[in-house]
Amino acid sequence: ALQNQLVDMNLKIDPFIELAKTRYPKETIDSALQKLIDDISKLENKTDIIKEKTDLLEQTIRPRSLKQQDFENLVSVLNRFEKREIGITCVMGDQEAFAFATQLKSLFEKSGWKVKGVSQSVFTSPVKGWYIAVNSDPPPETANIVFRAFQSIGITLPGFRNESLPNETVEILVGSNKG
Repeated sequence: ALQNQLVDMNLKIDPFIELAKTRYPKETIDSALQKLIDDISKLENKTDIIKEKTDLLEQTIRPRSLKQQDFENLVSVLNRFEKREIGITCVMGDQEAFAFATQLKSLFEKSGWKVKGVSQSVFTSPVKGWYIAVNSDPPPETANIVFRAFQSIGITLPGFRNESLPNETVEILVGSNKG
């Protein structure tokens, strides 16, 4: 039985010995095998790095979209409040941002809210992600309702002050999904 195991093990290692000899013909078999092991280890590390970068790239280019269940939950939450008005703006020329902003418009309209937009704008600096924009401190009640509604499905929308907005105006700004 031990002899059979030894033969079986040799059959399994023979291709690696041949590869090591071919790759490192001037080395001893032990040295060539060790170098082959080192090469495999380096390749595994590079493969891990490539996988991480690929995963990050896929996350970056995956179009944003609310899951149907989240969409319905948000409609339910927003329906509990007096109907309000909200603006939706996205980065001009960004098809992914426009598609997501359009889904948000649909969400608020289904909740009975009045929606201004989807407007497209050009910005002086890149806009990434999405935000609640207001021009008052403290923010209007509408901003708090929107913030809490999205928080109820696990999304924390950052807010910022946009001094070009009229007071009491609340807007969702959809920036790029890249980078």
